[in-house]
Amino acid sequence: MTSFTNTHPEVDMSSYIRDRARFLAAAKSAGVSAHSEFECPSLGPDGEKLYMDVVYFGAVNGDLPSDQNILVLSSAVHGNEYGPEVQIELLENGFTSRVPKGVGVCMIFCVNPSGRAWGERTDHDNIDVNRAGGLPESFIPKPDCSKYDSLLYPQSWSADAAEAIEDRIRKDKDFAKAIIGGQYHNPQGLLYGGQPGECWSINTLKDICESFLSRADRVAMIDTHTGAPVPYMEGEIYYSSNADDAVVAKIRKWYGADVGTIQATGGYEMFSEDVTVFGAMRRFLPPSVFFIPVVMEMGTGFSADRSLVIMAAANYYRQNSGIRWQEDESMCEIRYDFLELFAPDDPCFEGAMYCRIATMCRSAVLGLASCALL
Repeated sequence: MTSFTNTHPEVDMSSYIRDRARFLAAAKSAGVSAHSEFECPSLGPDGEKLYMDVVYFGAVNGDLPSDQNILVLSSAVHGNEYGPEVQIELLENGFTSRVPKGVGVCMIFCVNPSGRAWGERTDHDNIDVNRAGGLPESFIPKPDCSKYDSLLYPQSWSADAAEAIEDRIRKDKDFAKAIIGGQYHNPQGLLYGGQPGECWSINTLKDICESFLSRADRVAMIDTHTGAPVPYMEGEIYYSSNADDAVVAKIRKWYGADVGTIQATGGYEMFSEDVTVFGAMRRFLPPSVFFIPVVMEMGTGFSADRSLVIMAAANYYRQNSGIRWQEDESMCEIRYDFLELFAPDDPCFEGAMYCRIATMCRSAVLGLASCALL
């Protein structure tokens, strides 16, 4: 297990504790029907325990949800992305009190609690949770990734190292595609998906599917993310290219006719949804459950090329945390970019994210309610 050190002085390491307390308080005030906490095997910066929390609003039989139509809203699959804040605001603003009868709401708060607590995209094992949900055959190392190791993981980080990556992106169209799809050969590398059964978050989501969602007829899911290579404060909604026509029809009716697949977006052509969180959940749910998942990505204004350079630089310093990088002015700039890439310090961005997710949630619960009447 990777042992983190605090290499991110700009990150408020106590924010996870405050946000979790605020989330649970808001859930209690909103009349939560059921709550489960799943303890993470790693600890936070101050040695505190970390949890993935699940709260449910709706009809229950004992401690188990009994609604046939459920909306799932998940956050922080990548720990440092903006998203848990939206769940808190939805609860504090009374969203669950306006959900039609017969529809349940399940919020999964901080799918990746260790990444959230430490200000990291990855989990405590350097696993990218959204590349760890595949079947065993998905975890086979890909030659088209390993051939770029010397470029992505230099002996020392410098402006020349960054320029070399940017130059390769410009000249080699397969480079970014191969990396974005995830890799399974370098546990210290970028977008590492781990090994079969290794990712704690994915294993925990399986438990959540079995205990909270398996008895439903329909489950809609909104998985929130930030940092997509789309214009600043624009939210794009994606669905799986594996979705059947009935699922696509629901998604476009609820969220708009312009919703597209993950592969249809720039930079994601080699991205397999099978390895993602909602790819895993689709397999964890019984075949009888009509599953309607989407990803909502809010753009932070960075291009895919620049994002990859920033992530490579942050990864270098994360894996070499003994270096006094905070005295290196160029690295301070990279670190600032890493923070801004996933969670811009901008009230306008935060407001846009909230409005986008709130609108989607409202459309989803109304859509599920209409299904219940059929």
